Amino acid sequence: NEPSECPGYDCFDTWKNATLKGFELGFQKEDAWHPAVATLILLNEPDFFEHAPKCQPSGAWCRVKAALSAMDGVLAAENEAGVKAGRVKLTVTWSFAMTTSIDGKVNGPGIFGFQDMVAGIADPSLAHYTPRTPQADMEEAFKSRWVHGLNTQSPWSFVDEMVSKVYDQF
Repeated sequence: NEPSECPGYDCFDTWKNATLKGFELGFQKEDAWHPAVATLILLNEPDFFEHAPKCQPSGAWCRVKAALSAMDGVLAAENEAGVKAGRVKLTVTWSFAMTTSIDGKVNGPGIFGFQDMVAGIADPSLAHYTPRTPQADMEEAFKSRWVHGLNTQSPWSFVDEMVSKVYDQF
């Protein structure tokens, strides 16, 4: 975690500023996202944050706070710029590590992150985070725009076996 980018794993300002800058550079068309933008990958494998020396006390809160605050920053930028979300989806790609979710309810490759977001959206305090965007707006964006994602080099047959059997709960 680069302290200047997400101090204390709070990525709100970084993502709000980056999104506003993106709008200035052409990612905004009138009052919407440019049609070429379909999905924003907010973070790639933030589950590795919890083992970073700056994540003290060490734990899942670092990865979940980073993910929630990044989403919050994008929503705040859209609101400030008057950009309607439209069809643009949001995601975080979790690693395929065998990890337990922040609330302890799920353990497994990638799916821990799916549950992290379900739990973190429902109760951001699990991640020591207070959203700047109203809670109802965070919940609506998660419900209507969130795409669960993971990063893996495993063959589809293995991913299917490990994820598909439990995915419906998310």
